Amino acid sequence: MCKLWQSSGCNAVHSVELRLARWLLRARDLAGGDTLDLTQENLSQILGARRSSVSIVANTLQRAGLIRYSRGHIEIISPDGLSAMSCKCYEVVKRRCDKLILKQVERRRAQTRATMPTLAN
Repeated sequence: MCKLWQSSGCNAVHSVELRLARWLLRARDLAGGDTLDLTQENLSQILGARRSSVSIVANTLQRAGLIRYSRGHIEIISPDGLSAMSCKCYEVVKRRCDKLILKQVERRRAQTRATMPTLAN
């Protein structure tokens, strides 16, 4: 729920450039790699922006050496550069998601330990 609120606020306040950098970083986290298969049309729908705006920003990011982009294929070249360019919403959402994941992992570990039979000496 927090992620939704943060993203909604981000979309209302931040530029397409900041939002695209944030979204590419988050997609990279979820995909587990630097290669994303997305079209400008997909990105425009995700960001709530015109396709022409996404095209201009993607070209700007590519000229800056942050991404490599061609026909529905994006390769993130510089995650650190994208992070520096993105709004702080990326870090906020990432920290919240990481905390939730860590809590789930700890909960599962505790449940596993509680259900494991004890070994008698």
